Amino acid sequence: MPRKKNTNTKKPAAKRKTKTEKEMQYADGKNHDLQKAKDIEDLISVNRKDPFRTLDGSDFEESLSSMSFSDMQEFAVSAGIFPSGTKTTLKNKILKEYRAKATGAKRSGQVTKPSIDPKSQQAKDLLRLLNE
Repeated sequence: MPRKKNTNTKKPAAKRKTKTEKEMQYADGKNHDLQKAKDIEDLISVNRKDPFRTLDGSDFEESLSSMSFSDMQEFAVSAGIFPSGTKTTLKNKILKEYRAKATGAKRSGQVTKPSIDPKSQQAKDLLRLLNE
């Protein structure tokens, strides 16, 4: 039996149309307004929040009294105080720091000098960020 000739030849593949690429929009999990606020805080040098969260001394002393020793140690670390000593010693350290911050906060409100030199590059960057 004679062999059958192979008549199937490859046809040239059809050219694919290239799609015009659109700019992809996706959620990257970053809040750009939040980043802008952080940039402004960095320029103004607002580095950390008040760890004591109160201006009433008696309320603060009561909340310290109700804390356990380990809670006081955690609080001291968040306030930037080295958590050493006994419970009484640590409580006194925290109260001393609280009083220093509370009196400093009252005095700092009376400062009339600007915190940033208006002619500096830092001030120009701050104004640019605030105006965006």
